Amino acid sequence: MKKCKSLILFIFLTLVSGIISISKGMDRSFDVRNYHIYNPYAFLNNRLSYDIMPADIQSYFNPILDIPYYLMVKHLNNYPFIVNFIQGISYALLLFIIYKFSRLIFKGIHKNLLIIISMIIGGTGALTLYNIGTLTHDIFVGDAILISLYLLIKTFNKYRTYNIIISGFLLGGICGLKLTAGIFAAAIFFSLIFFKSKFKKPIKTLFVFCLSILTGFLITNGFWMYKLYSLFSNPFFPYFNNIFNSDYTNTQNLLKEDFLNLYPENIFEYLFFPFCFYQHLPTKGFELNYQDFRFAGIYIVFLINLFLYKLFNNKKFHENYGIDFSNINFLLTICFFTYIIWINTFATVRYLTPISAISGIIILASVIKFFSIIKEYFNLENQQINYKNINFSFNYKKTVLPIILVTVCGYITLKTIEPDMLKRIPIKDKVLYIDNVNIPDNSVVITVSGCGITIPFQNPKARYIYLNAPRFTERNVNILSDKKQQEIKDLVKANPDKTYFIMDLAIYMKTFNLTKKALKEYTNINFDDSECKVIENNINNKRTSSFYLLCKANII
Repeated sequence: MKKCKSLILFIFLTLVSGIISISKGMDRSFDVRNYHIYNPYAFLNNRLSYDIMPADIQSYFNPILDIPYYLMVKHLNNYPFIVNFIQGISYALLLFIIYKFSRLIFKGIHKNLLIIISMIIGGTGALTLYNIGTLTHDIFVGDAILISLYLLIKTFNKYRTYNIIISGFLLGGICGLKLTAGIFAAAIFFSLIFFKSKFKKPIKTLFVFCLSILTGFLITNGFWMYKLYSLFSNPFFPYFNNIFNSDYTNTQNLLKEDFLNLYPENIFEYLFFPFCFYQHLPTKGFELNYQDFRFAGIYIVFLINLFLYKLFNNKKFHENYGIDFSNINFLLTICFFTYIIWINTFATVRYLTPISAISGIIILASVIKFFSIIKEYFNLENQQINYKNINFSFNYKKTVLPIILVTVCGYITLKTIEPDMLKRIPIKDKVLYIDNVNIPDNSVVITVSGCGITIPFQNPKARYIYLNAPRFTERNVNILSDKKQQEIKDLVKANPDKTYFIMDLAIYMKTFNLTKKALKEYTNINFDDSECKVIENNINNKRTSSFYLLCKANII
């Protein structure tokens, strides 16, 4: 019966999530226009060593997560509503996992209310809502991490080796598919060391868990690391080149350079960065003009739990409220380690989707603990109040506690504001349309960042090559090595009549003069004398429906 109810709930959540995904429209963010379509195309057509980084550094990200959408573009292009519906399923899975997680944590008073509120808070994070149906894969990554955590916490009560193995395998597998998830693998590992007493055989458990993580990681990313190493002498190319010293790129610490503008700038920001997410102000990174109290809420309850750690008896609360607060402490420890690692690596809020998803569980359990201590201290279980000959009574558990929980839920959700990034467009008659502009065979096509989406629709017998041009600011990181830059110049020189370039004017208008300068410097192309035409498409951005120009290069 329970399985039947769970199945019905998942079907319902899938329908709701699919409808939400359709209503939000199609994802046309910069990353989609840059590499989410190009990467699976290049992988499935063996172009990795033929083209030269045409989708910027993201050309060499593991393409597996993007293959399903690319195949839908190929085979379901005339059915965009179906494609968007399918894209919403990962959000349904996230809500269902929050439901299962809540059932595992809350087992006593107000269980059903706590489960519903946890799903509302966990499923309505600013970045979570915004990423429904997108190709960021942050929700899907969150699904895998939360299932891994769910299986771990289940083993605290009833040890099963296969749960540890599956948990580690899922965690390692998702880290292999998207390396940014590695912050959670490290955070969970450190947290398990602190909570090793939860297991009868902690050393064995940690060994099995780590071995499972490594196995999952190698299965999903081992082949890709081998491919990158065989081509560029760096299994994580172009990152960590200070270790591997590939002669394909000039960069040494690209991880730091890539996220340079996102890090806190002073000690105050380091200490209170989660409160920056609660300002509705332009932030430093991908997430613009949004507001979310969840991370600040976790920060507050973490400090409260530290303060109250020695002031109450976990067992007593477990008996009164059906909550094992050591599990909440475990989740808070994971949040702490994740935050420390995250703020020094990416500082990009959408990577914290799993934390946002369990925020409701953590905050609600902590609120119950805090107010229950106050109730016991002031003996507020049952109170009689007389006011102007009017007598009324209230019971803390039956009346006051539910009101507090609903108020907390209402405050967090109503204060949530989705980011303002203008990257979604209404669903059209096709998922994606890019005009084929008949580029001749054996042409050399120079591309700038954001143009990768055009390549799968053009002549596959042309070679597509990256131009290191500044995108949004005047700061310019020279990615390709001098050796590769010279190779590109030689290719252009050898093909003067078959050299073209594609530019995304919507991105490069602010840095247009610098881009023209880069064309001259790196490829000997004079933009002003080049013949250009629009590549028609169904991508919209603010006022224009066309981003791309194809130009017949005029070689200097």
